[in-house]
This record gives sequence, C-alpha cells and structure tokens, in this order.
Amino acid sequence: MASIKIIRSIHRRGEAKWITLENVWGYRNFQSFAIIVNSLRQLGYAIGYQKLNAADFGTPQNRERLWLRAVRLDFVQSSRQLSLFGFDELLPICTHQKRVSWWEAVAPVVETLPQVKLANYQAVRLQSWLSMRSPLRLEVPSRPPELCLVGKRKKSSGTL
Repeated sequence: MASIKIIRSIHRRGEAKWITLENVWGYRNFQSFAIIVNSLRQLGYAIGYQKLNAADFGTPQNRERLWLRAVRLDFVQSSRQLSLFGFDELLPICTHQKRVSWWEAVAPVVETLPQVKLANYQAVRLQSWLSMRSPLRLEVPSRPPELCLVGKRKKSSGTL
C-alpha cells in the first residue's frame, strides 16, 4: 500500500513529528485505514481521528471528512504534554454557525450569469424531470425551452 510506504519512508528519515491524513468519513471502516493506524502505532505514533464537516467552515454542501492526526511519541515528553498537544486543540474552529445551502451561496450571482440554451439531452432530461413533479404537474413545453439559470422559461417575447 503506497501510503504505508510513504509513512515509513518519512519516519525512517525522522522528518515526521506530526502526520495528518484526510479522507471520506466512511474510510474509517476500510481495512486499509486499520492498516495505516496499526502501522503508525507500530512506528511509535499516538493516533487520533475525528469527523469534520466542510459545511461548518462555509462550504455550501454537507461534506463529512475523516481527519487523522498522529504525533510521534518521542516528540512529546509526557502524557500531559501529549494532552497539551491534544488533537482537539489542533482542529480548526468552526467558522460558520449557520450552514449555508448551495442555493444561498450562488443566489447572489445567478441573475448576473449569461443565458444558456440547453443541449438536446438536457432538454429531454428536464422534460422527464418536470413530468414527474406531482401533484403540481407543471406544464412541459413541447420543444426544448431556452432557460435562464434562474430556472424561468423565456416568453415568446424574449422576456422572463
């Protein structure tokens, strides 16, 4: 496994006092994650990992990430010092108390974007999607519509 070889190489050179790895949250359930954790422990690292969500830092999507932090035990003098170098203190502080939806993030610029014409396959997919919207059953145009990115159909006069 490439990541184990890299970690061992860095460790042999004595360069890695701290190691941070990031991946999808579900990665913690994979055998390769257990191999990495066990290898780091065998090399003399204390390990901690936690779930961070990018939405807590202003990203307009729910994106849960696994953050693993490892510190070489010979780098810390005592368990108290390890506690002072504790993993929680190293995590970034959430910058956004209120999560932002993707629409809230892009809404201010949507109307400034140029109009687009749908490709034929996009128009077909849009028509299929609109026909499934019940109970409203929105009117579906018989030919591919020109749409503005705000999602409003152009009237024949060219206005929205």
